[in-house]
Amino acid sequence: MLKVNYVGYIFTVYFANVGFELNTMYTRYVHKNDFNYLVSKVGSTNEEDINKLDISLPKDEKIDGNDVATWVFLYNKLYGNE
Repeated sequence: MLKVNYVGYIFTVYFANVGFELNTMYTRYVHKNDFNYLVSKVGSTNEEDINKLDISLPKDEKIDGNDVATWVFLYNKLYGNE
């Protein structure tokens, strides 16, 4: 359990420092539409989409299931107790 918390901490600190935003649609709140937006962009070849939504580590220059899993992990880490 400690290892998972440590990994979560590293992810949270990293994304806070690079300015990653769970609010992918840049609205006022993080909600299911942000998740849906990310999922809708899976497989996109648009460079702007990739720069914004390729959030898994290491960066692989594509939007895929790893990015979706990272979003869910961080969402649960940040908002899971609400």
